Amino acid sequence: MGEWYLFKDLLKPESERFGSPVQKVLDPEEADFFYVPFFSSLSLIVNPARPASGSDKPLYSDEENQVALIEWLEEQVYWKRNNGRDHVIMASDPNAFYEVIDKVKYSVLLVCDFGG
Repeated sequence: MGEWYLFKDLLKPESERFGSPVQKVLDPEEADFFYVPFFSSLSLIVNPARPASGSDKPLYSDEENQVALIEWLEEQVYWKRNNGRDHVIMASDPNAFYEVIDKVKYSVLLVCDFGG
C-alpha cells in the first residue's frame, strides 16, 4: 500500500499536492533523494509458477525483474554518485529484493513487516 501511496502522490500535479510530506523536484541536481518505483511487493506475489502458453519458462520472474532493475540502476549517473545511498526503495514485504539485497543495502529501504 505504501508503494502505491507514494507513487500516486508523486504523480499528482503540484497544485494538488498541498500538504504532501514529499517535495518533488524536476532537476535531479536539486534532489536529496530519488524514489525507485519498483513495487517490490507486487513483484514478489505474482505467480511465477504458471508458464506462458507453449513454454516451459514462467510467464513472469520476480528474480529476473530484480536483476534487471539493479542493472538499470547501476547504469544511472545518480545511482553511481553515492552507490544508491540517496535512493528510496519501498518494500512492503521483508522478502522483497531477496535476490539483490546486497546491491540495495546502502539505499534507504522502507520495509513493512507485519510480524511474519
